Amino acid sequence: MKLGIGTTQFGLDYGITNKQGQTQVEEVSKIFKTAELNCIEVIDTAHLYGNSEAIIGSVLSKDNKFKIITKTITFNKEEITLEDVNLFEKTFISSLEKLQTNSIYGLMLHRQQDLFSQNGDLLFKKLIELKNCNKVNKIGVSVYNSEEITQIINNFDIDIIQIPFNIFDQRLKNDETLKKLKSKNIEVHARSIFLQGVILMQSELVNKTFNDSQFDLHFSKFQAFLQDKNINAQDLAINFVKNIEEIDHFVLGLNNEEQLSSNINSYNQNIDIDLDELKIFHYNDINIIDPRKWTSKK
Repeated sequence: MKLGIGTTQFGLDYGITNKQGQTQVEEVSKIFKTAELNCIEVIDTAHLYGNSEAIIGSVLSKDNKFKIITKTITFNKEEITLEDVNLFEKTFISSLEKLQTNSIYGLMLHRQQDLFSQNGDLLFKKLIELKNCNKVNKIGVSVYNSEEITQIINNFDIDIIQIPFNIFDQRLKNDETLKKLKSKNIEVHARSIFLQGVILMQSELVNKTFNDSQFDLHFSKFQAFLQDKNINAQDLAINFVKNIEEIDHFVLGLNNEEQLSSNINSYNQNIDIDLDELKIFHYNDINIIDPRKWTSKK
């Protein structure tokens, strides 16, 4: 199954549409049980997600079959030092301890720009070292756009990458970046497939959140399409990404088991989608499709 579990809400009160706050440990346990029953493979977490790693480690059984992926600390500095590299490794070992495991499936740089700081290649060498000593199976980066992807794959041999992708943000398909990644046998994971919940909003809330007349019009056309096809936004958003051949997995953030069950039901709908027909819903304004640009919050 391509559907995976994003765990930001397990450790933080996160998301523009999240009204429930941080997920309780008992609910996390229910989520993982449902995930196992439905053959979900991927769990995505990060050092920066509060106590998410520790909660995952406390809940999962030692013989679980999940592919756990975590992301590293960030540096955001001009020069990477040996002390930084040591901290990088120490923090990853701490992540393994929190997750209560000796190794995980994937480790990604949370901030790919760190590799392009002076001596940033030392971080990548450490990633390779961790892979060679079987602490991690696949190494890679989390990115935001095709420029970052091109910069990475032209300089580093990565195994896995995480990208933003959804029905309003089809940039990486339209410019054939996805095809380029697959030609290099890089495993592609998508995030933000609901655009942090915006795709599931009602028009009135979209207007209140963004106050952008052009996006209001675009969103109204999207909702009219849903009504005409008798499809709900969640089913379409999930099936859209599921049907992108180059995407291996996509992760969805969750607050509770009910949401996971609903997402699984949407995944299993097998809606007949014409991807070309949905190209019209790509939106070009980066201030809308990149949540880092948002100024309004919950």
